[in-house]
Amino acid sequence: YLADDTQNISINYATDSAGNVQATVTNPLGHQATQTYDGTYGTNGGYNGQLSSVSNNAVADCGATVNSRQYDNNGNLSQTTDNNGNVHTYTYAANGQLQTETEAYGTSQARTTDYVWDPNAQLNRLTSVTVEGWSRTSYTYNAQNRLASVSVTNLSANGTANQTLTTTYNYTLYANGMVQTMSVTHPSPNNSDTEVTTYDALGNVSSFADGLGHTTTYSNYNGLGEVQHVVGPNGDATDYTYDARGRLSTKTTYPYGIKGSWTYTYDGFGLLYTLTTPDNEVTTWNRNAEMMVQTITHNDKDGTSTETFGYDPKGDVTSHVVTRGSDVGLKETANYDALGRLYQKTGNNGQMLTYAYDGNGNVVSTTNAVGHVINYQYDHLDRLTQTVESGGASPSIPTAAPTLSAPANSSNGSYTVSWTAVSGATSYILQEQANGGAWTTIQNSSATSVALSGKSPATFGYRAQACTSSGCGPWSNTGTVIVTQVYGYVGGVSIDGSGNATVTGWACSTGIAQSISVDLYLGGPAGAGTDIGRYTANQASEPAVASACDVSSGSYRFSIPLSVATRTQYAGQVIYLYGISPIGAANLALVNSGNFQVPVNEPAGAPTLSVPASANVSYYTVSWSAVSGATSYTLQEQVNGGAWATVQTSAATSWAATGKSNNTYGYRVQACNSSGCGAWSVTATVTVAIPPIPASAPALSVPSVSYTGGYTISWGGVSAATSYTLQEQVNSGGWSTVQTSASASWSTASRGAGTYGYRVQACNVSGCGPWSGTGSVTVTAPTAAPGLSAPATNATGSYTVSWSGVTGASAYLLQQQVNGGSWTSLQNSAATSVAVSGETNGSYGYRVQACDAVGCGSFSATSTTVVTIPVPLAINGQSYTESYSISKASGSASIGFEIVSGTTWDVWGSKPNATHAVLISGAVPATAVTVQYVWTLIGPPAGDSASTGTLVNPAASPVAITSNPSSNYVTSLYTSSSSGNGEQYQFTVTFFNAAGANVSSSTCTLTAKVVGTN
Repeated sequence: YLADDTQNISINYATDSAGNVQATVTNPLGHQATQTYDGTYGTNGGYNGQLSSVSNNAVADCGATVNSRQYDNNGNLSQTTDNNGNVHTYTYAANGQLQTETEAYGTSQARTTDYVWDPNAQLNRLTSVTVEGWSRTSYTYNAQNRLASVSVTNLSANGTANQTLTTTYNYTLYANGMVQTMSVTHPSPNNSDTEVTTYDALGNVSSFADGLGHTTTYSNYNGLGEVQHVVGPNGDATDYTYDARGRLSTKTTYPYGIKGSWTYTYDGFGLLYTLTTPDNEVTTWNRNAEMMVQTITHNDKDGTSTETFGYDPKGDVTSHVVTRGSDVGLKETANYDALGRLYQKTGNNGQMLTYAYDGNGNVVSTTNAVGHVINYQYDHLDRLTQTVESGGASPSIPTAAPTLSAPANSSNGSYTVSWTAVSGATSYILQEQANGGAWTTIQNSSATSVALSGKSPATFGYRAQACTSSGCGPWSNTGTVIVTQVYGYVGGVSIDGSGNATVTGWACSTGIAQSISVDLYLGGPAGAGTDIGRYTANQASEPAVASACDVSSGSYRFSIPLSVATRTQYAGQVIYLYGISPIGAANLALVNSGNFQVPVNEPAGAPTLSVPASANVSYYTVSWSAVSGATSYTLQEQVNGGAWATVQTSAATSWAATGKSNNTYGYRVQACNSSGCGAWSVTATVTVAIPPIPASAPALSVPSVSYTGGYTISWGGVSAATSYTLQEQVNSGGWSTVQTSASASWSTASRGAGTYGYRVQACNVSGCGPWSGTGSVTVTAPTAAPGLSAPATNATGSYTVSWSGVTGASAYLLQQQVNGGSWTSLQNSAATSVAVSGETNGSYGYRVQACDAVGCGSFSATSTTVVTIPVPLAINGQSYTESYSISKASGSASIGFEIVSGTTWDVWGSKPNATHAVLISGAVPATAVTVQYVWTLIGPPAGDSASTGTLVNPAASPVAITSNPSSNYVTSLYTSSSSGNGEQYQFTVTFFNAAGANVSSSTCTLTAKVVGTN
């Protein structure tokens, strides 16, 4: 059952007294049918519970019925007995193929049909079907098991006895076995009626040609196999589009080249929802939740009509009403018996038909509202054999016609049509025709009038007839209503050869033959513009105008002159024309009113032309003065006094002539506007004399090499040349222009490394001569490396690195490497040396390369400077004194420096009673190999006298440390009575490594003195 609990079918299962299953089926209308399945549990011969009988309860128009079924030993249906007791028998072959069937078995109408099958049972195909005494249909097949022919032979006494009519089928195949073409030849004279269907490689129909050769083509199938383009036999094309579910979305035809489209949409059930036709008529199907149509609406140019449907619980239509506005065009109701068959049908005016049925559902009687009954009889094959009518005298058909009244015309499309009543009539049919067309029924009711509205301009005819249930009487007189309104068209404004301006067009009151008047307004519509006057639209007009006016003929054109004074006063203002209604209806503006303007008067004077008297080039400018009132100018040209030709029509007051050859050119110009053109100007001429193209190429001068990227290209002059074009190519690439001028040279300062080719040609206004030969410049970086010089060693961290100059170099890039690390740039300038300072102990490598604006050459060989800065000993900057005070006898003092065991140094002093006392000591520098002592006399200590002593220095030049050199100063001998005597020395000790580099240098003050105490 459905969501609203309608169309509910219930089934109840039980067993009968024999144990067979019985299903009682109750339909939505409450009717019950009992289905019995023999052999399910019982013992009555059926197989696997096959249906053996169906019994139906009685309904209002039919008694209770029973039909039964029997089966053979193989379970095949062997006999049926219908609700009227007619027996239908069947026989089968052992493989289950039907052999014979007899309808109305055991009666005089019994009819037997024999079936013959292909001997190859696996093919399971019929070769003939014979209805005994009536016809035999034979079938043949081709090698692909496709139908090859169907032959029908007449076995009856009717027509030509034993005549056979054969239809043949022929095929061509694609390589994959699919059908390419199928030809069907129908029985016809000389087999002339042959239809040919052609398929594409996917099995879609691509064309169909009937027996007369009328061909329809099918193409542009989509992925769902749906055709999208069909062309009929007359070339009429139809295009189809589909939505993603394969449902038709649009159908488009092109009658007479005019596109017309039908558009389809679907509801949530996937069923058709709307159909829109080419004239925008929309039909909408509205369904309820059970997908049953509730209403169908039709929206067309005349309004909306609605079909409304009602249903019983079984889903049968019980009411159908068609309305348009308040008019009911159709109203009918239906009742059904419990089996869902139509029982009674009632029309608009109470007309009723009641139906009765036999057990097989054949209509056995119909009874109308006045008791008229028709009975129907059938033979055992359910064929109608007799009808009998009785009872129900019908009312008389009216013999008189109503008298119809209608207004002669209507200005708004709303009016009433009425008619007189006719005795005995129960209803009246009112028909309408538009413009002499077909009659259509617009009302069928008991009313004797109808109010109409919304009628478009046309001539409408009306007629009425009186009716009863037996029929309708004669038609009334025809009443004619002309729905009229002013209609017309402004064709435009024309100006003749004499400059006269005229407004033309046509106007009428539709459906009325008489001519009407038109009012002319300028500058705006009626009420805003100026009323110029009233004119009559009574000039001859063509049939198309009469048709637009809904009349057969008439004179409706107008031609209204616009005087010079009017054009002067109202120039450029819009034009409105109104038709004057002859029946007092609205005076309407004609179509195209407001789309045209009053034309201005033509320009009165001629322009003054200006051209150069001569030109040595193929181009020049022609100009002229402006003329008041002109909106454009037409310029014409003649060559050597020949015919004039228009070269420009525009608002411009000049024209650029180009591409001219040696000739004399004449020019004239006239001023124009929308109304026409004024007089031509005086002719002006230009004589063109263009010089010859230079015949020779310039002599090109190019340097062969450049280290800077800057150089100058020059060339010699050529006769008749006014300019020169210089082109450049880079590394044999494409040519590009670098200069076009009168100069005979060109310079650059910025070319990078590469080979630059140059060529030049001489030019003038006529063109350019031949190219010169190609000259090439090679721009390159310096090719040599500088010679680098740096000291091998240094003890201060300050030294100079220098190098030799390289030809073409403008700068030198010096790089430094510390202790074998990465290279870093130290200096990039034009200098050829650098002063290095502040370096600490280490190995410093240097390399240099020469550069110019183009690039840099190769690096020089690496020069290395080893910096070793001496590390002073602890004595550095100190003072040490050995002093001896003599109280008796005599003595001396000594101070010195020594190496002990090759690893230790010390400063020592010596005096009597204290020999070789170490004042300070330390380790010899680790890398030291040799040592040198330097004693520099300062003089006696302050207050003392100089001493003549002895200085011992075995290391005045570097000596091996392993020799343990000891150096000292010893004063002379002095007594106790001596005054102070001694000497001060600046002592420097320097250690050297194996390379001879100073690894430690220390300076101190050493003093030795003797002082007597007596």
